[in-house]
Amino acid sequence: MKLQKFIKNKKQKQILIGTIIGIIILIGGITLYHTFAMYKTEKSFDVIKGIIPDFRIGHGNITLAYTIDGSTSSNTFPNRQDGYLVESVICENNVQAEWDNISWSLKNIKNKQKSSKISCTVNFNRSSIYKEAILNGADPVLKDNLIPVKIDNQGKVKKANIKEQWYKYEDKQWANAVILKEGVETPEDNAEIKEEDIESYFVWIPKYRYKIFDSNIGNYTAVGNTDYSKANRPIEIEFGLTNTINDDSNPNYMECATPMLDNKVQGVSGGNGSCAINKWMTHPAFLAFNTNGIWVGKFGVGNVNDQIQIKPDTNLWLQLTVKDSFIKGRDYKTELLSHMMKNTEWGAVTYLTHSQYGICTTDENQTTKCTEISSSDRYIAGKATVTYFNDSTASSTTSNYSGIFGMSGGSIEQQASLMFNSNNQTIYYGSSGLTDDLLTDKRYYDVYKYGASMDHWERRILGDATGELGGFYTSGGYGLSGINGDEAEFVNISYPWFYRGGSSWYGTRAGIYSFGLNKYDSETPTVINFRIVLAPQ
Repeated sequence: MKLQKFIKNKKQKQILIGTIIGIIILIGGITLYHTFAMYKTEKSFDVIKGIIPDFRIGHGNITLAYTIDGSTSSNTFPNRQDGYLVESVICENNVQAEWDNISWSLKNIKNKQKSSKISCTVNFNRSSIYKEAILNGADPVLKDNLIPVKIDNQGKVKKANIKEQWYKYEDKQWANAVILKEGVETPEDNAEIKEEDIESYFVWIPKYRYKIFDSNIGNYTAVGNTDYSKANRPIEIEFGLTNTINDDSNPNYMECATPMLDNKVQGVSGGNGSCAINKWMTHPAFLAFNTNGIWVGKFGVGNVNDQIQIKPDTNLWLQLTVKDSFIKGRDYKTELLSHMMKNTEWGAVTYLTHSQYGICTTDENQTTKCTEISSSDRYIAGKATVTYFNDSTASSTTSNYSGIFGMSGGSIEQQASLMFNSNNQTIYYGSSGLTDDLLTDKRYYDVYKYGASMDHWERRILGDATGELGGFYTSGGYGLSGINGDEAEFVNISYPWFYRGGSSWYGTRAGIYSFGLNKYDSETPTVINFRIVLAPQ
């Protein structure tokens, strides 16, 4: 009996100990599940556990599956150092998330349904084509006759090998491409391209969102409260393909949907939407054509025997009306959706220029300085007021040869940007000669609310580098902004078309931040030029 009792008690103790151990394992497993991100593949990958920042977001735990180049042949989670990039992040239950190529983890997780478990698949790619991680997929689109090039410190041009690094925005090296003259064969990789073989140069502006920096978000109706500190305050930029939405759930990273007209391809003049200072917003220049970015003419449009050439040391094509410029830009390379530059696209270049990826640098003492771009010659493309393209980068948006030239001073650059009539429905063309039948595709121009005077800056489109440059002041009868004192005058009933950049004879009023009234919409003065943009799909 004692032996049986001992055996019975022993079994009870074993059961009790087993139960306790089971509970401990269960608790440990639950704790582990809530502490670690679970990596696993769609098919046969082993589970890999690792601590990933911000994966536990207060209302759900995340399980990650992943693929590499569309296959499941590896059991090691991809490393950024190994050349992997993320093509897409797809989550269940309408959850949205992005991949941060800097921290190498998910970010901007939007779990509006408050799901307790979130499952996402991260699709990695290790393509042989070079891509820069910080662009988050907004790498250059090379289509048709666009040839990637590298320009060295002496201005010499070589064909880029797209399997090797040929741009690096992190180091202010923007991507460049050229279109060769008809009949010129495409050279081998790394071969020098003769200047006489090049027809046009273009620079890639990757799709990005920016952090709204103006406390009044451009709603200025009179002079006053000028903010001179903006001149040396870089605009915060994040590259990527995902459009911002209205989301204030994370107080440390709020965003807003870009205000757009019902046609979804034009920004809203005077529109705020849910946007406010310190919110992130996708720049509208990239929404019109739904592209990964835009190719912007490296120089103003030149004229060689009545043919467009966009290259240095070339006579700019002057004495063009707005109508002439619009038609020539549209017809230049229709397969690449070429067009005359518009205000929002000028703004996209301006904001990228006024960032850490352009002219703004921070020294070892944490002092930030944004270099002022030198004025350009108003007759010769790529020529600064003193030196030529091959001798100077002072008029570049990056202070090196990879940037865009001639956006400060030089010839006045008319924009495909105009104003509504007083009913704010039909377009007021002024004396330009343009008509509705030429502007049927709304992607090719910006349109602004009606105004009777030049000082109603609240009619800006967010991102166009007009109203957000305020507050404003007047001097000598001109409207000016606090950023280097550049001209700041808005379209009105007398002058319904915009120009940008000013002219070299404007003095301090000229600059990349300058915007003013095109008084020559139907005339052919020797101070007016334009720039071409490509938007390949």
